[in-house]
Amino acid sequence: MLIGFFFEQGILSEGVGRRMIDYYRRLLTEAVRVVDGFPEKLRAAGENNKDEEVDVDELFELHYREMERADGEAVKAWAKFDKTWCPGIAMFSLAEAAREAGRQLRPLAARIADFSAGGHWFNQMLAVLDDEPFIAIELDRGIGVRGRMSGVSDNFQLHILLMDVFRGGWLNAGKVDPEIIENAKGYGEQVLNRTVSGKWNMCGWTIVTPGFQPGDCSDFQKSEHWIWGEGLPEDIPLFEGCRVILLGKPLYERIIAAQRTFKHLRAELTVEHRYSRSEIQELLAKMGAAPKPLAIGGQD
Repeated sequence: MLIGFFFEQGILSEGVGRRMIDYYRRLLTEAVRVVDGFPEKLRAAGENNKDEEVDVDELFELHYREMERADGEAVKAWAKFDKTWCPGIAMFSLAEAAREAGRQLRPLAARIADFSAGGHWFNQMLAVLDDEPFIAIELDRGIGVRGRMSGVSDNFQLHILLMDVFRGGWLNAGKVDPEIIENAKGYGEQVLNRTVSGKWNMCGWTIVTPGFQPGDCSDFQKSEHWIWGEGLPEDIPLFEGCRVILLGKPLYERIIAAQRTFKHLRAELTVEHRYSRSEIQELLAKMGAAPKPLAIGGQD
């Protein structure tokens, strides 16, 4: 994967990046034909085997072999993509502009993500938000920030980065080992083989009602509003154009592995405004009165 190495060293040009995106688009446009008929085949298999669970992977393997005869070009494109996706991840990790240009590939990658490693990782990478407005509110203290997030690949990573934003005396969130923070920001080893205890239960703004109390964020009966660690920042509901993270007391200890999904992807939270207590109260009142979208879902 020499081209991936060149990207990691910052050697390859923007023009090469555009050609790579075009290359992946051509492959994915053909490769998706491999899965086009599979959902119907899976549905039929389920109806014909109601007494036992269908082995989806085994069924797909049979389907793939059939597609080798029925649409050889699509299968060749699939196989070629699965051999050459790694340099794309290297490119998207190192260049925000490349991620933005590459987002056009995500719908195609998502269609094959269940059965293709490359499709899965393209789908994950191209879901990463850049320069995304966010609001984080520590409910018990009535203090929060507004800022922007970039390069955060999952909500475990987001949790650790928020612990850095709220470190020390200001929110008394507790000091986190600098090595763990640097790992979450995209520096050093990808996997530290260490863990950190999460400081909060994170919730979306949809949990806020006119009678909302800080303890509601720790109520398991309202867990449909929780922001789960393995979820993505893009899953966090928007309020007035911002991803809102409400930070409540943890219902139980949350152990977070000190690792990141993409080795070379830099992540950061920048703070643009620190809210006063009165501003927090006004924000929560607006959230309580606003119509609510669907709940978040998921599970740690």
